[in-house]
Amino acid sequence: IVSEKINGIWATRLAVEYKEKFGEEAPAGLMDLVKTSFKDICKVEQHTERELIYPVLENHDKCK
Repeated sequence: IVSEKINGIWATRLAVEYKEKFGEEAPAGLMDLVKTSFKDICKVEQHTERELIYPVLENHDKCK
């Protein structure tokens, strides 16, 4: 899901996008998995009270 959104996806949209793509509810704790287990796939940035999830791109680091 995140790899298709090079400009990022709001964390609040993750479950919605998951359901649209896979036709079922997102697993409980999906955002926790993204933050802890998928660091090589995506990164999470905090913007005020909201979070953006970005894919990790091999030749580009958004934080630099």
